[in-house]
Amino acid sequence: MLWFLKGLGWIGLALGLVGLIVLLWPQLAPVIRHGLPQSSSGKMFLFSSAVLMVGSLCWSVGSIISRRTQLTVDPFAATAWELTLGGTVNMIIAFALKDHHTVVWTTRGVVAVVYLTIFGSLVGFTAYIWLLEHVPTAKVATYAYVNPVVAVLLGWLILHEEVNRYILVGAVIIVGSVVLVTLSKLRAPASSAPKVLPACEAEA
Repeated sequence: MLWFLKGLGWIGLALGLVGLIVLLWPQLAPVIRHGLPQSSSGKMFLFSSAVLMVGSLCWSVGSIISRRTQLTVDPFAATAWELTLGGTVNMIIAFALKDHHTVVWTTRGVVAVVYLTIFGSLVGFTAYIWLLEHVPTAKVATYAYVNPVVAVLLGWLILHEEVNRYILVGAVIIVGSVVLVTLSKLRAPASSAPKVLPACEAEA
């Protein structure tokens, strides 16, 4: 069954987009005011941002398809297949670009890889696949709004990065949007199947 948000949920989704714009405003403002940057680093930043947006779109489409498709395997097996396929593709790209010749292994880097493998992939992705099977997609997708806030807080806590007014305001807006989507009721679209009339109406 397909699920769609009601008015309050749509307001929450739109508010989340506003929160992301506020959060990234220091980087977006120069582009809006002066146009595309001329430096190679600025162009690379925009290109990377565009790639991330396309990746997010593909992820969203895949999540919707996964929601509509009945899996023949449990979430753990599905996670294993998806991570194996994704890891294989990334490995092929890395070897094609000869990234393995420039990698530098450090204790901190190895710990980060192990942490991402266990919690970011095995635990996190398995939980995501399970939620897609049991929770409406629109509510599961709110994680995408929370991720930037969590990243900013971790950067401030661990790397002592600056937290300015844009980050604070954007974080508050994003959290509010997630609350609206979570609290919103969902409705199912009208079924396309022919309506069965009571016996008295059918005879009439």
